[in-house]
Amino acid sequence: MRELNEILIDVQECSEDYRTLKLKNVSEQSEILRRLSCALQDLEFYRADLYDDWLDIYFSCKATSNASKTKLADNQLRELHRIRMVMRGGHKLQDSMRSTISVNRNL
Repeated sequence: MRELNEILIDVQECSEDYRTLKLKNVSEQSEILRRLSCALQDLEFYRADLYDDWLDIYFSCKATSNASKTKLADNQLRELHRIRMVMRGGHKLQDSMRSTISVNRNL
C-alpha cells in the first residue's frame, strides 16, 4: 500500500491539474479522473484502518458520556478527520470532472 502522504500529494496534484486544464480536453480530464479515483480508493483503506483504531479508543475510554469518548478518540486520531475532509473534497472534484467530461463529449 502507498504511503499516506504520497496519496494526499496525488490528490492535490489531480486538483491542480484539473484546475489548470482546458475544459475541452476530455482525454486528459479522464486521465486525471482515473488518477483521482485510484487515490481516493487508496485513502479508503487508511480511513477504514483509522476508523477501527478510533472505535478501539472510543470503547476503551473510561469516560461515561458519548461526547467525551468521541472527543478523546477524535483528538487521538486527527488524521482520520483530515482523510475524511480530503475524501469529501475529492468526491466533489470527481463529480465536477464527470460533469465537464459529459458536457464536452456531447459537443
